[in-house]
Amino acid sequence: MDSETPNSSKETPHRLSVVIPSYNDGRFIRDAIASVEVLPRELYEIIIVNDGSPEEFTLKVIADLEDAGYHIIHQANKGLGGARNAGVAAAKGEYILPLDTDNKIRADFIMRALQILDERPDISMVHGDFQYFGETNTLARIPPFDIKKMLRRNYIDACAVYRRSMWEACGGYDEQLPVMGLEDWDLWLNAYTKGFKFLHLDMIAFDYAHRLDSMFSNLRKEENWRASEEYIYKKYVSLLKEHYHDYERWDYHGGELRRRPIRTLFRLFTNAYYKRLHNRIYKVF
Repeated sequence: MDSETPNSSKETPHRLSVVIPSYNDGRFIRDAIASVEVLPRELYEIIIVNDGSPEEFTLKVIADLEDAGYHIIHQANKGLGGARNAGVAAAKGEYILPLDTDNKIRADFIMRALQILDERPDISMVHGDFQYFGETNTLARIPPFDIKKMLRRNYIDACAVYRRSMWEACGGYDEQLPVMGLEDWDLWLNAYTKGFKFLHLDMIAFDYAHRLDSMFSNLRKEENWRASEEYIYKKYVSLLKEHYHDYERWDYHGGELRRRPIRTLFRLFTNAYYKRLHNRIYKVF
């Protein structure tokens, strides 16, 4: 690209590569891009991966963006993991931000995350809280990384800033998951097993579109969730063996059963998910 396209800079190499996968979601992508473009222009590059979208409107939006000079990668549909991998593989930045088309990043979070990664070589990923918009409007406060809670379920969204070197060491996102949508969970667990450290910032990192027709709503179907969860547990069975006995006394928020018996017992009795989880982990063993 020449020096006047939206993804170029004469002055310094881009430090941050923003990877935006797109599949039939042309109605959202411009808002995602706009949220990035409030950052200093020399700081970032944007890579859009068209993951085999057949929808005419999305293809028209992608074509317009390509004509405007944006870096577009076209590929046959590989799913979210394959789309992110293609974008990161083409990235030039030291740091990566995966940004879904229906999310909008907060600039102050990006600047703080980059500062931390610059100053602290021991930290490889920075994440924060997020604000829902659309069909609901609530603030999701995300706890810091805890392997016990992370083994129970993924609570850290893919929209985080991490070192490209971490992605390389992990071999990228797993493209073999039975149902797309938990690639970020796999990456965080994979990175943990290799000794990478995560840091949570007590601030809103991004705005998250709450939609009933999202990919995650399909993942939440019982059969899809169970297949993906079982795949993850088999892959990280060594972590489960190391931490499994803690499940009986930890609730989702990390409080011990001994310390919060009433609330934890109420949760256990009223939510059958915990028993199903216990049975599935036992079957893996």
